[in-house]
Amino acid sequence: MTKKIGAFSIVTLLIAGILSNGSLAQDYTQWQLPEGAKMRLGKGGTNDITFSRDSTQFAVATIIGIWIYNAHTGKELALLTRHEQEVKAVEFSTDGHTFTTVDAGGETRLWDATTRKPISILTEPTDLVDKVTLSSDGTKLVTANKDDTFRLWHLANTDQEPILINDTEQSVLAMALSPDGKILATSKIPHHNSISQTPVENFRLQVWDTTTQEMLFSLSGDTAQIHTLAFLTDSRTLMSSDIDGKTQLWDVDTGTSRPIITENEDHVRALELSPDGKYLATGHSDGNVQLWNITTEAQQTVSHQVFKGHRHPISTLAFSPDSKTLLTASESGTIRAWDTATGNQRFTITGHIGPMLHLTFSEKDSALMSINSPNSVRLGSRFQHRQWDVRTGKPLFTHFFELIGAEELSPDDKTVLVDYLDGTLNLWDIYTQRTRSTLKGNLKDDLNVLFVFSLDGKMLAGVGKDRVIRVWKNKQSTWQRFFSGLPLGRSLFGSNPQFTFKGRKTDWLGGMAFSPDGKILAHARTLPSTINTTIHLYSTETGETLPTFKAFTDRISTLVFSPDGKTLAGGNREAIYLWDTSTGAQLGVCTPERLSVSMTLVFSPDSKILVSAARGTAVKFPMGTVKTAGSGWVTEATNVRGGGSIQLWNARTAGLLSTHIGHTDRVQTLIFSKDAKTLASGSADGTILLWDWETLKKTGNK
Repeated sequence: MTKKIGAFSIVTLLIAGILSNGSLAQDYTQWQLPEGAKMRLGKGGTNDITFSRDSTQFAVATIIGIWIYNAHTGKELALLTRHEQEVKAVEFSTDGHTFTTVDAGGETRLWDATTRKPISILTEPTDLVDKVTLSSDGTKLVTANKDDTFRLWHLANTDQEPILINDTEQSVLAMALSPDGKILATSKIPHHNSISQTPVENFRLQVWDTTTQEMLFSLSGDTAQIHTLAFLTDSRTLMSSDIDGKTQLWDVDTGTSRPIITENEDHVRALELSPDGKYLATGHSDGNVQLWNITTEAQQTVSHQVFKGHRHPISTLAFSPDSKTLLTASESGTIRAWDTATGNQRFTITGHIGPMLHLTFSEKDSALMSINSPNSVRLGSRFQHRQWDVRTGKPLFTHFFELIGAEELSPDDKTVLVDYLDGTLNLWDIYTQRTRSTLKGNLKDDLNVLFVFSLDGKMLAGVGKDRVIRVWKNKQSTWQRFFSGLPLGRSLFGSNPQFTFKGRKTDWLGGMAFSPDGKILAHARTLPSTINTTIHLYSTETGETLPTFKAFTDRISTLVFSPDGKTLAGGNREAIYLWDTSTGAQLGVCTPERLSVSMTLVFSPDSKILVSAARGTAVKFPMGTVKTAGSGWVTEATNVRGGGSIQLWNARTAGLLSTHIGHTDRVQTLIFSKDAKTLASGSADGTILLWDWETLKKTGNK
């Protein structure tokens, strides 16, 4: 009897694990992994959320694809990853049978809502697209393009050429398309003339008739910038929110407006109207969500509910079709479901976090530490510090901290360098959240500074606009560290630089790196307006200037030594260069297929393979190919959402070994585990991929 019960239990568990597509249940960290990857941590930053018409599920458009969730429990149902770039919007059809997705390159796909299988590609991607928006029924697409035009696509008839609307030369900040596709609203980012540096007219709001391609009205001036736009279901009323927190309703026929929410101290970051037209939800920079009754009887300005729970600014809002549920997504990566009648929270989803900035393996490789910033691809003022269990993929802890002026993170994941305008540099301890050391010698108001830590975290080098390299060293003994109250593994720096190295003030600054043993500092400098780059080497033991390496190329933005110290690699937008550190001889040049914005580089632990990833890619257009509305020409397009591929190169011959596509945004950090079995890649798409290194080496070029 026991055996029968046991057998029945096993069968029951297997049946319970069958998904709708017939496959065995699998942890979502294993879904849609690229070849060679063992696990994915993080789900990608959130761009858009929409419910299915029957309110049983909802789709989340993220940087890595489309996540489908159960609308009652918040359980993950599927991850769809056919798009090569980040998915910006998702909308279900009116009949609920299909849904449409569009990515940052303008590629639009149609999906079956039941099977979640792709049906067709409606529009192809292009490097010209800056912003995209879908109509609420998913039948119309508008793209804002680098040639100063808007293109309106009727997705039901993709053989028809798109409708073109000529625009003025300003970058689009926000864009919305009416449900019937007849009205386009945009706000612009004010800028200065590149030649005269005089202010260009600030178009706060422009409203276009897409049928006649004529502008209905334009709102300009120096008033607050509009950053959020949305249409009501009647297609004749537009909602907007500006940086002062004022939310307004606009009549697109007359151009008149009325405020529906007075100014708030905490800026409105997102807004959404309920399908029944009764309530407006606003997400604020303090993480609160307010539900406003906008009916006449409610006097239009009375707050109905305040939902508290998020700790960071709200990025996305979505009502269910019956208006009974409100989904709120914050920059911290959390999605919360609320009952709009009671204000009670139904469930919480985590993992939709922002760009990865830094990764560190624990000493025994059992955990991985990550630092990401939810609102920026660079170090900013708000950070999330996580520790992940690399066996299960579950976060062990998460804490948040804010640091204005953060510049660099130490390799051991313990220290943040904070730069102040008065020239002071503080080494801030992440774990104790207090200052460990204060460094002097940096220039005041020097914002163009490059800093780098040595691998053991005991030295710091910085170079600024005066072209002087300053090197600070840890001078504290174990005995002094004990009495300082800090853990013995963490160092205290002397306040003044140990060494300074001077260079030509006219040189363009490039990458900087310490050798593995910390005895040599390398720095790339380029003569202005030339392809003459020199790698300068300095002794951090004696302060001597060592022999230089020559590279006939543009400025090199990234430098890295091999673990054995025998090879130096430097990357710029066009190629990666390899030098023999003992002779200075150039070993070879690695040439990626596309131009890059900058490079992320790391050597394999045995120093035989160089791993690279482009931090964004660029495409050059032949002169005259793309003409702007202002009679200018677009010669190059930078795609910051590209560069998600990882390439392996022979470190002695510079030959390409393999290419691995896994991320949909640039890879910002690469690190090997201590046992050399795992390569971790952290991307601006908000995910970490753990790669099996042996499999990666054996995989042919993809």
